[in-house]
Amino acid sequence: MSDDREYQRMFARHPLARTPYGDPPSAECLLGWLSLIDAAFSELDGFGLPYDVRQVKEKLGDLRMYIWPPAGLSPDEQARWQDILDLYTARSAYICEQCGRAGRLRKRPSGWFLTACEEHADGGALGYATPVEGHTIYRGRAAGAHGSRPWERYDPTLDAWIPCEAPE
Repeated sequence: MSDDREYQRMFARHPLARTPYGDPPSAECLLGWLSLIDAAFSELDGFGLPYDVRQVKEKLGDLRMYIWPPAGLSPDEQARWQDILDLYTARSAYICEQCGRAGRLRKRPSGWFLTACEEHADGGALGYATPVEGHTIYRGRAAGAHGSRPWERYDPTLDAWIPCEAPE
């Protein structure tokens, strides 16, 4: 079965997830992340309100889900919404996009990033993707127009955000 059909089947289980045009969403990434996306959508479904899926894709080796929260969420619910998206993006940097096994962020000789296990790091004519050493995922922001958020780094061992200083 093609990736598109597998994703269509998964999105069919999440009727609250719609595009701005009312269509079921789609994903522009490989099947290794299907279970991550499915789990994230299950958590978002827990809010009980339809939500706007703009895009689900791979970008710079991570899963990116551009999903607008439903209108009327409280500030605490909006923060929880963003926490869900941030957590699944962080998790994706440790899961092979092709097969779903443990992986790590890598870089191809061409400069393209991907998250892959050792088996899928061999890109044949594309060249071997070498691990990116010292890769850390941060979130946070300085005080500004959108408020402030303390800096945190993702710890894959704990599967949690840990308070830290702002990255350099």
